[in-house]
Amino acid sequence: MFTADVISSTVTINDFSPIGTLSFIPGSQTVFAIRLKQSQRADLLRYIPPSTALLTVTFQNLDGTQTTQSMTYMADDRSIWTTTLTSATTALLASGNVVLTLDLLGDGTQIDKGYIQAALTLVITDIC
Repeated sequence: MFTADVISSTVTINDFSPIGTLSFIPGSQTVFAIRLKQSQRADLLRYIPPSTALLTVTFQNLDGTQTTQSMTYMADDRSIWTTTLTSATTALLASGNVVLTLDLLGDGTQIDKGYIQAALTLVITDIC
């Protein structure tokens, strides 16, 4: 099992500074960026899966459904993964946890699950 930290969307190689949670405004495009970590090894800064790995992230929506998106790793640091959340996607998302599914070989034969608690915070801008 692994976990991850939410990091700044202006990621750079060897970025080890978690931001804790991604605050987003519904209807605005944003980038969700994470750094993978091994949950069993607190002493390690990151987890680098094989180059064949595929990663998806599942978000909870306000209506109780889920949105799943593919993530892309940084060419120079496979512990850092990003996905763009479109304005249409953020209009649906709720605050909360996300589930990560890592296909280590990219062929569905070796799947690992991870999570991030309180990964997203919905920012309400239209207050009456």
